[in-house]
Amino acid sequence: MALPDLRDVVTEYKGMILLYRSALKEMTTRLEILGEEYRFGHHYNPIRSIESRIKTDESIVRKLQRKGKDISVDNIQAYVEDVAGIKILCRYTTDIYRIVDLISAQKGIEVIRYKDYQLDPKMSGYRSYHMIVTVPVALSDKIVPTKVEIQIHTMEMEVWNELEYEVGFKCRREVSESVLKKLRECADMIQYLDKKMLEIREEISEA
Repeated sequence: MALPDLRDVVTEYKGMILLYRSALKEMTTRLEILGEEYRFGHHYNPIRSIESRIKTDESIVRKLQRKGKDISVDNIQAYVEDVAGIKILCRYTTDIYRIVDLISAQKGIEVIRYKDYQLDPKMSGYRSYHMIVTVPVALSDKIVPTKVEIQIHTMEMEVWNELEYEVGFKCRREVSESVLKKLRECADMIQYLDKKMLEIREEISEA
């Protein structure tokens, strides 16, 4: 069987990345508009910041290898759902679900799946809300629904995420049980802090 021309493979890959980058631009713009519209109606923007990224080539390859899949553009699109990623930070836990509702109601945005780590945290203590959505990317001759992963969590939890990275979760180093225990304790304290800050805001709002 003839091997595919390397130039064709590279062109196909670049075209795929173009779709993902375009999907990030489309989704980011929608989120910015939703936040400003919410501010206009409620004098408050639940979205504090928006960050986006394209997964590195190395990370894409590692993910396919872990799944036991050949490295191809088709397999990337089928099995790597977080090639394009957006992180939304908010101030209060209630904002998480407010943002989820705003995204879910968007015309043309389809929610493929979600995982509520806020209600069901990971063993490490990680709390967030993850969504896989398809975003319509308008090309010159067609519209292509393109997957984007969206993570939503509070600003306090983002501090914890950075700590998690430093202690080695993302680097796949061995971490002692003592460190893991302290990390979970920090996550619980952040959850308590988030809860108390929300209570203060609600009391102020009712006054």
